[in-house]
Amino acid sequence: MPQITWGKAGEGTWQKVGDACNVCGPDGCDHTHMPTGLEQSLEEMEFARSACSAAQAGDLEKLRRCLERNPAAVYHDGGNGRTGYTPLHYAARSGSTDCVSLLLRSSAPVLARTTGGATPLMRAATAGHAAVCTLLLRAGSEALAFDSDGETPLHKAAAAQQPEAFKVLLKACPDAAEMLNRRGKRPWDLLALDVAAAAVLVAPAPASATPEAVVAESPVSAPMRPSSQDTAGYIARRGSSKSGGRDSV
Repeated sequence: MPQITWGKAGEGTWQKVGDACNVCGPDGCDHTHMPTGLEQSLEEMEFARSACSAAQAGDLEKLRRCLERNPAAVYHDGGNGRTGYTPLHYAARSGSTDCVSLLLRSSAPVLARTTGGATPLMRAATAGHAAVCTLLLRAGSEALAFDSDGETPLHKAAAAQQPEAFKVLLKACPDAAEMLNRRGKRPWDLLALDVAAAAVLVAPAPASATPEAVVAESPVSAPMRPSSQDTAGYIARRGSSKSGGRDSV
């Protein structure tokens, strides 16, 4: 097991957590203990004090204090600075509209991406936080953004079976319904039938974009499948296909 720095123990040594050392006393330790499994690394301790940690927990007051001390914290991942995560990613995933609103007022980068290409909107979509999705869209988040898997926020909501977030995102960007990810799947293909039924809107699903639009807007090289049928018809045909019917999608 790798060793960590802790308290007064010095580089590469261990110290007990929660109890005073019976050799060195209550104020620190300068020799090696076996790990207890309760130790925190310096990175973990730094993250626990960060704006990202406050946003993750939905702790509005702690987040406010973090931003007052360091307004630039809206750009930092709370760790080594190499992940691309920001407090807005964590707030979006937690579903705290208060934290998201505070971060947006503090000029948090709504288009920030992780090393995997995930935006705050994708995080909110995955967790099914429709209200957060609405806030982010109003702040300028892109509903037709793609991550490293070629997936849009709508794909994320579909894969996580989140009908309310799916509705919000589909209304914001109908064209996203026809985009293929790198596995050749549209958002509708990722929805379970019962969730797809819950996500049906009054308006029909959009027709496919032109091939030129696919090349311009999507990183996926495969062509989009044409579709002019409405959402209910799509669900009906998909159910028929799964039950052994001749229709397929």
